[in-house]
Amino acid sequence: MRDERGRPCVGDLLEKSTNRLFPIGRLDAQTTGLLLCTSDGELGRNLAHPSSQVERTYRVTVAGKAAREALRRLGARTVIQSAHGTRFEMTLTSGANREIRRACAQQGLRVVSLERIAFGSVVLGDLAPGNYRTLSERETRRLRDRKGTT
Repeated sequence: MRDERGRPCVGDLLEKSTNRLFPIGRLDAQTTGLLLCTSDGELGRNLAHPSSQVERTYRVTVAGKAAREALRRLGARTVIQSAHGTRFEMTLTSGANREIRRACAQQGLRVVSLERIAFGSVVLGDLAPGNYRTLSERETRRLRDRKGTT
């Protein structure tokens, strides 16, 4: 996992692991936030597969004041309007490339920042960018139970 332009990427962090880890899904270069990694190939494939319908929640910030109707069409929740833009949350069950950015553009909104804050039942919380933590047994069990993997 290398970036063709030499930018930092998740592969740089995974190289340092003593386990053979790979990411479940991906984030585009302009998106920050939660990215699960696993050494369990079956679990990773099951959770990443489009049929899994695992909810992925994002915190979206768009430039300017977004119209109420545009936010409704996007399914936006927890909307905060400020002088710096409009921030809201969106949840998807598919992971189509740049899906949120395209949906916002269709509503005339320009995404300023996009952060994945949850993947299924796993929540990013206050984990700083570039850091990682091991999932709790409960979190792992909930992910496995979701897809029936052992």
